[in-house]
Amino acid sequence: MLHSADGQLAPRRHLGRSISLGLFIALIVLAVIIFLGIGRWLVVEDPLDKAQAIVVLSGRVPMRAIEAARLYNAGFAPQVWLTRLREPAASLQEMHIAYIGEDFYSAHVLMHEGVPSYAIHTLDSPVDNTADEVQAIASELQRSRGTAVIIVTSKVHTRRARTLWRELDSEE
Repeated sequence: MLHSADGQLAPRRHLGRSISLGLFIALIVLAVIIFLGIGRWLVVEDPLDKAQAIVVLSGRVPMRAIEAARLYNAGFAPQVWLTRLREPAASLQEMHIAYIGEDFYSAHVLMHEGVPSYAIHTLDSPVDNTADEVQAIASELQRSRGTAVIIVTSKVHTRRARTLWRELDSEE
């Protein structure tokens, strides 16, 4: 143990503990900042412009369909496209359990919110995930010789959807 000339304990041990405690607190503060900031980082939004269609990605019924209806009613596109999930329909069909599908409910939400049935189109290709949805949207755009769509998803899903769209666009 170190002693100073006047017989007091040297402050080295206390200094080491103080530095360790300071680093620990700094790491906790940094972790909290990252945790709170990751939500903002996940959310991206492109400026809206007129498009061929508004596409509702699967999930979060009825919220995404309500937002798509709002955009349709604001005149951003003449059509609303829905994707059709392969699951749970395939598994339930094997068990002889009827399943109408998320696209059925989203279409009804859209109609409830003022979108006419003739403006609602369910994409033919069943999908398993967001990457499949992006591929189905791109195929439909190409088939119909379209140039732009507005993709509606939940806030925390926007960065993933945009990244997948840009990856697909760069492959072509």
